[in-house]
Amino acid sequence: MDNTKNDSQEGPAPASADPFAVADLRARAQHALAAILKTLLAVLPVIAVVQLATGDNPVAIGAVAAMAAALVPLLVLLRRGSFDAALFGLVILLLAGSALEMAGAGSIRGLGSLGMIGAVTACGLFLDRGRLLAAVLIGTFLLGAVAWAEVNGWLPAPSLRNGFRPWLILSLALVAIGLNVHYGRQLLLEVVARLQRELRSRLEAETRLGESKGMLASAMRTSPAALIMATLEDGRIRDVNESYQRIFGMPRERMIGRTVEELGIWAEPSEREAWVARLRAEGRVAGYPIRLRRKEGEFVGLTSAEVVPIEGVAHVVTCLTDITELIEAREALRASETRFRKVFELSPIAMAMTRLDSGQILEINEAMERLLGHSRQAATRSSTGTLAVWADPADRQRLVDAVAAGGRASAFETRLLTSTGAPVDVQVWAERIELEGTPCLLVAVVNATEQLREKELVLDIARGVSSSTGRALFEALLPQLQRITGADLCLVGEIDGEDVATLAVVLDGAMAPNFRYRLRGSPCEIACRGEHGEVCFFPDEVAELFPQDLALARHGMRGYLGASLRDADGAPIGILNAVRRRPYERSQKTEALFRIFAARAQSELQALRGEREIRQLNESLERRVATRTEQLREAVEELQSFSYSVSHDLRAPLRAINGFAAIVLEEAGERLTESERDMMSRCLAASARMGQLIDDLLALARVGNRELDPAPLDLTALAGEVAGGIVSLSPQRAARIEIQPGLTAVADRDLLKIALENLVGNAWKFTGRRDDARIEVGAEPGEGGGTVYFVRDNGAGFDPAFAGQLFHPFRRLHTEAEFPGTGIGLATVARIVGRHGGRIWAQSAPGEGATFRFTLSGGPT
Repeated sequence: MDNTKNDSQEGPAPASADPFAVADLRARAQHALAAILKTLLAVLPVIAVVQLATGDNPVAIGAVAAMAAALVPLLVLLRRGSFDAALFGLVILLLAGSALEMAGAGSIRGLGSLGMIGAVTACGLFLDRGRLLAAVLIGTFLLGAVAWAEVNGWLPAPSLRNGFRPWLILSLALVAIGLNVHYGRQLLLEVVARLQRELRSRLEAETRLGESKGMLASAMRTSPAALIMATLEDGRIRDVNESYQRIFGMPRERMIGRTVEELGIWAEPSEREAWVARLRAEGRVAGYPIRLRRKEGEFVGLTSAEVVPIEGVAHVVTCLTDITELIEAREALRASETRFRKVFELSPIAMAMTRLDSGQILEINEAMERLLGHSRQAATRSSTGTLAVWADPADRQRLVDAVAAGGRASAFETRLLTSTGAPVDVQVWAERIELEGTPCLLVAVVNATEQLREKELVLDIARGVSSSTGRALFEALLPQLQRITGADLCLVGEIDGEDVATLAVVLDGAMAPNFRYRLRGSPCEIACRGEHGEVCFFPDEVAELFPQDLALARHGMRGYLGASLRDADGAPIGILNAVRRRPYERSQKTEALFRIFAARAQSELQALRGEREIRQLNESLERRVATRTEQLREAVEELQSFSYSVSHDLRAPLRAINGFAAIVLEEAGERLTESERDMMSRCLAASARMGQLIDDLLALARVGNRELDPAPLDLTALAGEVAGGIVSLSPQRAARIEIQPGLTAVADRDLLKIALENLVGNAWKFTGRRDDARIEVGAEPGEGGGTVYFVRDNGAGFDPAFAGQLFHPFRRLHTEAEFPGTGIGLATVARIVGRHGGRIWAQSAPGEGATFRFTLSGGPT
């Protein structure tokens, strides 16, 4: 029996008391009370006998006997679990017995007062405050009654004689009180110790609870799954993680403290009621689908939730997964499976599904039933081995190996056996699939008996003509075509104007001489127009249909097959035909084979015409090359003549102008005005500039005319030589020229030196206005391999939009007043780099210097 439960019903503990401690105290006190009642039940009769023997007061004897009798129902109550009632009854019994004892002794100062003290002490230790107050009031009332009776003389005269009885009663009372106090103290000490243990356990539990809360908060924040914690009763949100926020597109601050109804998260509130009801009943749910709402619309979520008590309030921690895409995928898969089933069942191609390992047949379609002669019911209860489907069982393993190697097998040729044992040549397409986690094969089988025969025929034809080309090919091709089509006359010809000139002719199984015939009025004219498609077909009476073609009537021809041979642009260039004296029956196989022969003849005819055109082009090209060579020789002679004129005929008058102007300025300088002297100075400067232009033009011409002599060069040394010559012209400048060590190149040394003189000279010129002038010559790897050389400076720079003009003669980006020059130098560099098979380009910005990069192939161009 559950004593704690009954005690709490009869006498509830104070609100501040620990329920476990009170229960433990009462459980221990119950055993003590049972022992006390049994002891009293044994001792009280002894006391009554002693009283009777000593001639004690009858009232006192009766009181002891009544107390002994009253102990029996108290034991019954205690055994039924009514501890409070039994103990309170004992207290009342002791109070009443003590009052009777004092009344029998004739004075309130009798020995019964000790019994009252013990009774009240026991009541205070084990019973609630109400019963204690009742016991005190009852004891006070009884003491008052005895005292009133004593004052009024209603009691017998007190006896002051001491004897065995008072000693016994007093001793029993002292022992009872002492045991009561000692046992109560022990119980209190044990309860206090228990409370201390409980307190430590609770503190540890609270610490673990705090850690668990921290771990839960951390898990919610970092979990990739969408998590929410809300109260069970009204759905008020306490916390959400980032994944949950992403699903609903709402920030955490907007959700915390609000209910799911306020946020409109549930599509149907009634569904939440059913969800909450299940949670209350089971304490958790797993894999529960619900319909939710977000700004994009409704979606289906899969929830797993558990009820968790937090601070005395039932909360729900829910994990949410958006399964909208999963549902759509399942629907698509279901639709796909339905479509596959329909295709599988209705396909005219024989199909089957078997286990990869054992060959057990899982399913076949009707086409497979017709091919092998096995019913679906019989097949699906067997394997390919049991049905002896494979003519060579090793072929299945080879098919499995092919699928294992590439995931599928295509056009796998083998032989199967029907239910009657008849062999069937087939081609098998197979792919590995998974069915309920089991590797299987999906196979499609095509009856290839006829196709294999045709293939062998075509292979035989191909072997006969594969080694031939040109006219030899046509002579090998036509006998095969005659054998396949059953024709009496086969020919291949080339269209030449209005006629067809045959390239090969087979008549009645033998090669015949070539001839020409008119295209107009013949069935070949229809074939060339393509009015009948790729193959022109006249099954009968072709001679009557084309009376202008006299050869048809002369040889008695009736059936005609023909195809035009065309060039790459689709224009007809030839004809292939097969004519016979018997009618033709239309056959897709014959037409397909005829197209194969026509395609091979067409490619060979195109090759023949191409070779002919190449020969003609070569002849024409040789004539054009000879003409151009002569023109080039004349141009070179004219250029050399022009260079001679520039160097001799122009220099003589230029020197005269320069000399006479210098004499006039020297001899008549004092008589000339300032303006006249300025004009004479300009004349001298202009003649000097013109001389420089002539020198640069001659240098540019020499670059284009001279023979290259490429050789390995130490480019570092060559650049140092060039830089030293330039620095010596202006030794006063504090410019720094850095040349990368180890530079090499394969080039004409003289021409490459001219290029470096122009590039380094340009850099020297355009850094003239900088105190910290710096020029760098080096190389770097190119993007596609090779070496890229560069000359870099920190000079004036130029607008990159005009970089393309730098390498043309006389194209300058700076005025003569800013930087002097003729505009020929970079054109000369570009010509030298081009002669070496390289290219040059520039990169710059105004005020940020310039970088000129160039490549060299190492050979002349």
